[in-house]
Amino acid sequence: METRKVGSSRRRTTEAPRYRDALVSYVDILGFRALLNGKHDGPGDIRKKVLEVHRHLLHEDDEGAGIVDIAFSDTVLSVSFLPGPTDYHPGVLYQALFHLHLAQIELLGQGILIRGGLALGGVFIDSSRDVWFGPGIVSAYELETNADFPRIVLDGGLPRAFDENAALRSKHNTHAEEAKFVRDLVKRDVDGMAYIDPFSTDPGLFDDGLAGMMGFYQSVRRHLVDAASRYAEKPSVLRKYAWLANRYEATVSKLPEVVREGLSLSDTEFPGLRRVV
Repeated sequence: METRKVGSSRRRTTEAPRYRDALVSYVDILGFRALLNGKHDGPGDIRKKVLEVHRHLLHEDDEGAGIVDIAFSDTVLSVSFLPGPTDYHPGVLYQALFHLHLAQIELLGQGILIRGGLALGGVFIDSSRDVWFGPGIVSAYELETNADFPRIVLDGGLPRAFDENAALRSKHNTHAEEAKFVRDLVKRDVDGMAYIDPFSTDPGLFDDGLAGMMGFYQSVRRHLVDAASRYAEKPSVLRKYAWLANRYEATVSKLPEVVREGLSLSDTEFPGLRRVV
């Protein structure tokens, strides 16, 4: 098992074991079992995808940040401990959402679909012995299990917690400002679940600006067309790509006509595509 730990939680403590409030994300590659049993990817290709997932989801070393990561197989579990009353408040919820948002963009552009859950709950970690457990981890895992599609879904209790718990918000922004930052990254799906929207992006997130954003959309389009052909005889897999294609199409259809040319999916390229407006 590969592990990587970040922040003050790596230090051993003589305190009695207790749960600490934390934001927990549990993310893995969607369809990893099919990937292992498939004919298209060998061990070398799978290794590359797993390492890309680790690279974009694991946090960089930041002593004192209160973030702890562990990576095993295709899964990355991240724990962001909430700051105390006298600690620096960086805006833990927004930071977690934005980190996952960027990871989705990077991985989708490579054709790697991920699924996950983000939950709030108690966590205990003894990093010296790799002992991790707590209600927060269980909740994030259950959300990931029920996400079904290539999306990272949010615990239904997070909106209320955000309003009531200042530890989730940045001290540098008003409540309304921070709430807008969060809303810009999250959408409500047709089944009522809130998820991090990988297409709620703007040119400023890309090194090449608008050209980089258009390149991202073109890469996603290319992978969707390839999936429609590759999984034409596997409806259980294709429906997951159809979910993504619907959200992709809903996004590019709202782009200015001058930039969206060549981005839309045709019914020939993705048969049965149900456009979501």
